[in-house]
Amino acid sequence: MSATVTNVDGHDVGKLGYEAYASSTGGKTFDGRDMPTWEDLPERIQRAWYAAASAIIMIPTLSLRDRAGP
Repeated sequence: MSATVTNVDGHDVGKLGYEAYASSTGGKTFDGRDMPTWEDLPERIQRAWYAAASAIIMIPTLSLRDRAGP
């Protein structure tokens, strides 16, 4: 994927994904440590969350393209 999506309909998709993860884990990392707030994450980690969200957002587009055929 070449483009990274950061905002959809006014929602910050990276932050939304990160906060959903935090909510589902009780605010803990995979190894039990407290998760930092979005604002305290290093920029490279925020970019990684944007990349992950972008990949998920593209699933319907990719599915439609695959079904369209050549």
